[in-house]
Amino acid sequence: MPPRQAELLRALGVEKPSCSRLATSLFPSSSPSTSPARPLRSLSGSTAASCKLNTEAEGASGIGLSMPSALSSGLAGDDPLRAEFDGDDFSIPLASLPSAHQASTAASAANGNGGNGALRASPARTLPSTCALHGGEALVLVPFPAKHLARAGIGGIFHNTPLHAGMLFMTNLRLIWEVSQTCDEIASPICVPIYSIDRMRKQKLIGGASTADSELLLDVYQKYGARASLSLRVSDERASSLVSAVRTFLDAPTQPEQLRANVLKSYAVAHGTALAALGKQASPPPAVFDPEREFQRQGLYNPLSHWRVTRLNDKYELCGTYPRLLVVPRSISDDDVARAAAFRSGRRVPVLCWKDAFGVACICRSSQPMVGFKSRCAQDEKLLQAIGDTNPLEAQLAIIDCRPRVNAELNRAKGKGYEQAAEYVNTRLSFMNIENIHVMRASLRAFLQLLGARSADVKDMSSFYTELDKCGWLEHVRVVLSTAEHVTRLIVEKRTSVLVHCSDGWDRTPQVTALAQLLLDSSFRTRQGFQLLLHKEWLAFGHQFALRCGTIAPLDRSKHGAPSDHDQSPVFLQFVDCVWQLTEQFPREFEFNATYLATLLHLVLSCEHGTFLCNSESQRDRFGLNHRSTSVWDALLAPRCLNYNYVDNPQVLSPDLSASAIKPWYGYYCRGAAAIKPEPLSLAEAKCAELASELEQLRAQMKGPALADALAAPAPTGALAALAPAAAGAMVVTSTSAPPEIGAAAASALGSITDSMVHTTAAAPAIPQPAAVAPAPPADEAAGVDLLAALSESSSRATPSDEEDAAAATILLSAAPRAVPTALTPAVPVEAEESVEEMISFTSGADAPVTAEEAIV
Repeated sequence: MPPRQAELLRALGVEKPSCSRLATSLFPSSSPSTSPARPLRSLSGSTAASCKLNTEAEGASGIGLSMPSALSSGLAGDDPLRAEFDGDDFSIPLASLPSAHQASTAASAANGNGGNGALRASPARTLPSTCALHGGEALVLVPFPAKHLARAGIGGIFHNTPLHAGMLFMTNLRLIWEVSQTCDEIASPICVPIYSIDRMRKQKLIGGASTADSELLLDVYQKYGARASLSLRVSDERASSLVSAVRTFLDAPTQPEQLRANVLKSYAVAHGTALAALGKQASPPPAVFDPEREFQRQGLYNPLSHWRVTRLNDKYELCGTYPRLLVVPRSISDDDVARAAAFRSGRRVPVLCWKDAFGVACICRSSQPMVGFKSRCAQDEKLLQAIGDTNPLEAQLAIIDCRPRVNAELNRAKGKGYEQAAEYVNTRLSFMNIENIHVMRASLRAFLQLLGARSADVKDMSSFYTELDKCGWLEHVRVVLSTAEHVTRLIVEKRTSVLVHCSDGWDRTPQVTALAQLLLDSSFRTRQGFQLLLHKEWLAFGHQFALRCGTIAPLDRSKHGAPSDHDQSPVFLQFVDCVWQLTEQFPREFEFNATYLATLLHLVLSCEHGTFLCNSESQRDRFGLNHRSTSVWDALLAPRCLNYNYVDNPQVLSPDLSASAIKPWYGYYCRGAAAIKPEPLSLAEAKCAELASELEQLRAQMKGPALADALAAPAPTGALAALAPAAAGAMVVTSTSAPPEIGAAAASALGSITDSMVHTTAAAPAIPQPAAVAPAPPADEAAGVDLLAALSESSSRATPSDEEDAAAATILLSAAPRAVPTALTPAVPVEAEESVEEMISFTSGADAPVTAEEAIV
């Protein structure tokens, strides 16, 4: 192979021996490689799945991917969550190996196709061709063809709506639908995490010439989504099998071996184990939240401080839903703390969660006291008195009860309640009227139904804002923000210390304490600071993510019995919505943007990482999720999540809480299958993020010798010189979807070639060059069309050196996702049809109306 081609291929991260086999498989008529073929060895499913399986050439050159026998047996065996196949840790796509096509080539020769592999029928796909399976990810359902409605995100059945043929795959992580052939009208693949699925809607189609008797329309909705993420036309039998398979993941567990209760069988643990087997995660990732460093920042280790750190909960014996290290007043002994904990609901004793580093005011949190009508606890009263005494500027402690007063009174009748001023001296109690989880769940359901309304009737549109007010979701968001702003004013204006609690102290309490700290402390408005805040207020202090979001956690019947979907509620979503409202009102005060927040919600629901699994820190420590799984924070470091208008401002924020200032987050609630729906203002952010990512990758490449040698090499001649401008455009456009080391290196190398051969392209055929900044997805296919056309034209007059250059150009295209297009799928219009709907909910009991008792608990 010429040195110039070798340099280009090394810049793409493809080794020369692999390229030789790849060129042989792409051009069977060329001379075979003299290098011996490596023996194939068996890999585990998690290791093999980490290799990228690229079968894009299936449609373009007839190269197909045969399903290995081991994978077939894995799908049909007793353990469908583990699939093994024969392969190797190769650096080229499996479908391009010559050994993968020997059987099919022989079959083609027997059928009279010449045996050259160019005109043989491709077998049915058994793995996604445009979406690589991750390590630990395995198929759990036999793939089947499914037509996708192009307007799935809009909802309803439309006249002349195009249908696109494709395949549906289901793994232990997600549903994957990919189009059979490249199409400009629809993005492929479409991935929907299984644990993010909320419901499916079956629509039996009636009438229409193109409707088969057994076909129906199956809409897949994600949690917190108003519009369908997938709209599939499938047979009734396949729809039933898909629903049944999804139920095995989403049904509320009653036995510890069920998937939602079996943490060690989750994808997050399987993925971490696969990475550890590959040596990519030999040690646990560094902890995002270092409590002692945060204590030091807040000045708690100052010898003059009124606070001390206790290890009374080091083994989670004091409170199983609290962190190991707790901060209490110095004047209180550990024995008094333990006695006070016994008097609080869930043993969640009042402890410090934030203190002004340059002041004395603080924020504490707890659960409700077990006062009832007659009970008292001297140690609990003493503890609250000690918290107030830590503030010499204001002796009175402000107690913020997040509940409506009627809810607190009902809890008092059940033996719990709130602090009475006659018993808790020097305290001032305020009720903030934040509704409970059942009211919030019903409000969000009505809100999403309004946003996902399928009718465009003028009468319905005229009542939109009336119905928006009735659902009450925006008002609930405003009340939560108002409570946090009230705490902020107490700290800043009156220098008063604050104790925040609700009923159990893990739902409304972290909403208020975290938002108040965002308004008070600018360090929490950075990406790293916000992650620390989430870890401190939500993860360490025991918000029940699995119970509220319907994800994975072990069975724990100690208090509430078996987990029920009736306890699901959008508590964390409401907090993130409040943060988004703040980022809209203060666009320069936060280092992260709306994409960051939407991606965070997506990762919480997907269960892809172990950070948000389980219901408490003690459960995550018990299963070792910190070192057995990957961290969600690594996935939030992408440049697209960065706010490039951020300016550090230490000032306290004061949000506008008028009704007109609180608006729906359409970009998230109407997102469809994406993590967030692109908005006009986010296009510039996306471009800035793309350029920033490319800049970092180019800087990294300039430090290595490979690129310098490539730039110093002589310019290519022949067909490659004519193809380089279009190839450069194609690689630049697709560099954001390609792996970083491939996208940046290839764009840099090809860009340098373009600059160095301007004089050689005058005689070459005119090839349109796509703009590198084109935001539309079809741009990469356009570049591929130009390059493929030029390749076909030059092949008829190619010299031996031209053939080698053309082979290298084809390899470049195969390394870039979606660079080589295939024929467009003709859109099949859907005629006007009636339908009979059936809603399938995977949250049993969560959609039931809120009873009078639930509304006030």
